[in-house]
Amino acid sequence: AMKQQAVPKTYRDMFQFNATVMGFGKRLWMREVLVSFDDMVRNAGNSARMQEECDVLSLRIAGCAAQGPVVLSEYRSCMLASLRQLLMREWSTSYETAWNWFWDCVERSLQQIMGRPADWQRCLDGFLSTLSEGDRFEIIRQTYVRFFAARPEGQDYFKQSMSRLQFIGA
Repeated sequence: AMKQQAVPKTYRDMFQFNATVMGFGKRLWMREVLVSFDDMVRNAGNSARMQEECDVLSLRIAGCAAQGPVVLSEYRSCMLASLRQLLMREWSTSYETAWNWFWDCVERSLQQIMGRPADWQRCLDGFLSTLSEGDRFEIIRQTYVRFFAARPEGQDYFKQSMSRLQFIGA
């Protein structure tokens, strides 16, 4: 007997299904966008926060750079296919226009920074190499002090010792 496959009911599941069907299943950068997608959608009306989400996403995508080229229009195709299937009954040209506008904003922000994280890393590495170990430690320590002062909830994610935080920062 043929086993019937469950129809995806969430955006994440539908996207992963469509990505596989469309031949994008192995694109690691698409998974990074998918992980960030909810936060980007939630912040679409707040341009500063949306830019922050895109900045973080560009760093995550940069980690996938060795996997091949990043073609942002591929995400759009899969996103629209997934949304059309999930919202089949209410989908309209208004939805199509709104989601295309949303992705245009994301794509524009990402394209402005794509490729730059590697340059930033080289500059940071160059700067850090000029510092003594004590100076590096102090910069890392002060970075965490400022971060935790600005975002106390961040401490929930960093339950390690200071030496572990120093290792992460280095």
